[in-house]
Amino acid sequence: MALKLLSRPLPEASLVSAQLIPQTPKVDRLRTKVTLTSPSSRYPADGPSQGLTVVLPLLILQTLLWPHFWTVSGEGPYRRRDADALLIKQSPDQLMPVTRGASAMVAVPTGAASARTVALVLAVLGYRRRLRRRDQWSRAALVAHQDRALRRLREYAYQKSRFYQDFHAGLSSAPLLALPVLTKQTLMENFDSVVTHPGVQLADLEDYLANLRGNDLFQRRYFVSATAGTTGRRGVFLWNFREWVQVVASYNRAFDWAGSTAGLTHRVKTAVVSSTNPSHQSARVGASIHSRWVPTLRIDSGDDLNSIITRLNNWLPEMLIAYASMVRLLAEAQLAGRLMIMPRFVFSASEVLTDSTRRLATAAWGQSPHNVYAATETSGIAAECGERAGMHL
Repeated sequence: MALKLLSRPLPEASLVSAQLIPQTPKVDRLRTKVTLTSPSSRYPADGPSQGLTVVLPLLILQTLLWPHFWTVSGEGPYRRRDADALLIKQSPDQLMPVTRGASAMVAVPTGAASARTVALVLAVLGYRRRLRRRDQWSRAALVAHQDRALRRLREYAYQKSRFYQDFHAGLSSAPLLALPVLTKQTLMENFDSVVTHPGVQLADLEDYLANLRGNDLFQRRYFVSATAGTTGRRGVFLWNFREWVQVVASYNRAFDWAGSTAGLTHRVKTAVVSSTNPSHQSARVGASIHSRWVPTLRIDSGDDLNSIITRLNNWLPEMLIAYASMVRLLAEAQLAGRLMIMPRFVFSASEVLTDSTRRLATAAWGQSPHNVYAATETSGIAAECGERAGMHL
């Protein structure tokens, strides 16, 4: 396959390099590596790193509108009737022909919110594939993976965290059951020595959360969420991009187990009735993946019920996610004829899903809701699959 840039002027923020990387025929005949940059003046010298890297098939990339992708027209080997040929438009003045059988590795600048969202959505889909493979593991393979991950986690904490060096003194090789219990109160009282990055301090995080609007990152690097504090002092937690991918993927896994296989080529219209407080993790997850590929209506559960019903009737979601208490109220409204939606998937989260609420929801929508258990500290913990015979960790 030939790969070349058409001989047109190169704009300021555009393609830097493109090359073909041979692959094993059983995997991919060819992979196309594409690197994008933006003008250096857009991001200060002390700003974010060069970019984020994701890999995905061009068959998926064709569905994106960032950058723009079209089927090739014209003469030569890239005629319109050649369904395997695509044009990648990096700018109004630059086109690059590639084939659909290739994959693209795209590095996008972290300073642009839309670019970060694209990178996150694609990375979550890639991580979902990895989690699906793990679903087929034997118990022995799963235990071995857990042991390796736990060992790496503890080694890192003992190297980087002053708090854990003292809290687990003499216990670095002890089993989990032998370790002291760490309460949220103790965690927050020692936050600045618990964290593994010396540039992160609780006072700065609290100030960031107090002024949080939209999807801005703390120190242009970290996603931050806080607990509601209903059981005492609220906890504050932060994740870098790679860790946030795992947070979002943990919630997506519950949808996957239920049979809702949403993706770039299969979008599921979704409504979420929970908290829209930007410091809450559910709201933060929604804000971080907000895009045309994840069509979602977010409604605060504290809004007037009639307003919630009206917006849901106008949106007509295929998937409904809500607090258990809200699932009950909406099911009652559906049975009374005020709410008129027919979601294919209903998920109950954040509260106990009682048997009576489950029965009401089943009567309202013809299916039992899927129960999901999560926490800000850990993100997704357990969820029901389509069998609804218990919750999978």
